[in-house]
Amino acid sequence: MKLGRFSLSIFFLAMFSPFAWCDVNSIAVQGRFPVAQGQSFGDFGPYEYIHGRVSGTLDPQDPHNRAIVNLEQAVADEDGLVHYSADFALMQPVEVLAGGAKLLVEIPNRGRKYVLQMMNDSHPPQSGDASALSPEASLHPLSVADSGNGFLMRQGYTLAWVAWEGIAIGPGLMSATLPVAAPYSGEVREEFVFGSRIKADHNQLDLSYAADEAKPVRVTVRNDSGEAFRELPQASWKLVNGRRIAAANDEILFESGKLYDAWYTGKDPEVLGAGFAVVRDFVSLLRYSNKTSTAISDLYGSAATPVYHSVTGIGFSQPARFLREFYELGMNEDTEKRQVFDGLFIYTAGIGKSLANIPFGTPFRSNARFQDHEYPEFRPPFRYADIIDAKGMPEPGLLSAGKKPPFIMEVNTSSEYRNKAASILHTDSVGVRDISSPNNVRHYALAGIQHNGRPGMKIKRGNCRYPQNPNNPSPVLRALLVAMNEWVVVGTKPPVSQVGRIDNGTLVELSKDGFPVIPGIEKSLLLNTSAVYGPAGDVVAALGTDYRILVPLTDQDGNDVPGIRTPDIAVPLATHTGWNFYAPPFPTNEACHMYGAIIPFPGTLSQRENDGDPRLSVEERYDDQDHYVSMVKKAALELRENRFILDEDVLRYEQIAKQKDIYAE
Repeated sequence: MKLGRFSLSIFFLAMFSPFAWCDVNSIAVQGRFPVAQGQSFGDFGPYEYIHGRVSGTLDPQDPHNRAIVNLEQAVADEDGLVHYSADFALMQPVEVLAGGAKLLVEIPNRGRKYVLQMMNDSHPPQSGDASALSPEASLHPLSVADSGNGFLMRQGYTLAWVAWEGIAIGPGLMSATLPVAAPYSGEVREEFVFGSRIKADHNQLDLSYAADEAKPVRVTVRNDSGEAFRELPQASWKLVNGRRIAAANDEILFESGKLYDAWYTGKDPEVLGAGFAVVRDFVSLLRYSNKTSTAISDLYGSAATPVYHSVTGIGFSQPARFLREFYELGMNEDTEKRQVFDGLFIYTAGIGKSLANIPFGTPFRSNARFQDHEYPEFRPPFRYADIIDAKGMPEPGLLSAGKKPPFIMEVNTSSEYRNKAASILHTDSVGVRDISSPNNVRHYALAGIQHNGRPGMKIKRGNCRYPQNPNNPSPVLRALLVAMNEWVVVGTKPPVSQVGRIDNGTLVELSKDGFPVIPGIEKSLLLNTSAVYGPAGDVVAALGTDYRILVPLTDQDGNDVPGIRTPDIAVPLATHTGWNFYAPPFPTNEACHMYGAIIPFPGTLSQRENDGDPRLSVEERYDDQDHYVSMVKKAALELRENRFILDEDVLRYEQIAKQKDIYAE
């Protein structure tokens, strides 16, 4: 293995040492701070937070790196190696040997950390947009509030993060400096939506790559993804420094709710697929290093280096798609042919992959019906199992594509069945039979939860027609993470997969999902029927036709029947969906990204009869508050019995039920 020369700047509070380990060359610790003001977390004591910068090299000739697109085009040193650096962070017990020997590596989501929010119920954003988590809280979660209920620390996890995205994603967020392919050029189309990912008043298009100003540049607009591209008059805009398109006369040019595209020849892009290797090598460093490395002693202190009995990668949404592709690219085997992750906890990926390992990639995007619809997120293989397709031909699975298979949990919500074709994970392509997953894979559907459901979410409409679904997945995620660790460490099998099935009628065509006719509510018949792309980026098939999309059956209340039903679904006060419609100025007949809706039940029988609502009223369901609380507790105990929530969350559900005014919900 070739190693690059040591080169490192010293930062404030920096402690550094050169070393060679899994192609990581150097590390700089920029800060070390107590977590939650030194609070002790049960048996594992107080925690500390360490952050800094890791640097390394990649050999384009190493077979472990050959899956990285354009790495051979990257600028290299005289040894033929290409260089990278990336932000990293650790949260670990101060006395490292007191830890639980469990390493949980979260893949950052567009530079942000979400695992403490999703597992510890910390810092809930007060917005319908998951990105509302403040960069400060996301970057350095040091406060008592950042630690939330302390679940991960009470479990003894060491938490780790390392940046993998190279495109500038905002100030104060985790980022990586990745190799640059140069000289290199290619045609780029970039989509922009104001009032969604971009603030409505931004009024400029910030290009991800430098445009060749000697080549033509175009700007187009559409009202929806199904429309033709319409040219904006060139006199109405100007290209600034090759990186920004602005109004020619500083007037308002771009409107909310429309799709704008910039078409240009990009040059010298970052090799974004190198981010997969950054994660691989950093995790391998943490897993296989030893106390003889002075640099590692900077991370772990002078006492000792922990030996991890389980190393799990976890990703929420965009990073979940990253992890699916991470395994497919063979990255779960490091450059010394050792296993990187024992387990992968993949939340809300559907069948998606990352948009990083392609020329001029834009991994911050997510293919949906309205926005980013033409981006090549959906690329076979989709499911893990090898199958024989409808034509009698072998169809290799995702598990066969990668190396060093880990234990895998794929967890999806109601939203992914409509927006990310999640049914294809466990059915054949034509949607006529269920497919059993390999023994090391589990699939779990969270009934009546939307894509970005989270703790403390307030009921708001945001850009949607109906109030967004606030159902919280975190109690289930905590229990599944415990089950994952038991699976990895002692071999205790987790609960069997919980998803809708064709053979029992709980996974159906959208037109047959059984959703009731609710006054004032339009049922969505929309699916994300995106194109399916081949290795070269060419369209090879389509979702919805070549690959049939199925959705969960609903009950008489409109709540999903299959999957893991939390007390909010099993003992409901409302209908919870994985779909919604946009409100103006967005197209009102279009799906509101991946948001769901909450539709409260009528409070009384008379109200139900006056409205013509087919759903039973609250007073018809529950005798009084005590009756409601008892039913919630019963449902929670059943979930605990099946290992889908923990004891502490049985108590939480009961306490929340007691605090609710069930007639005001």
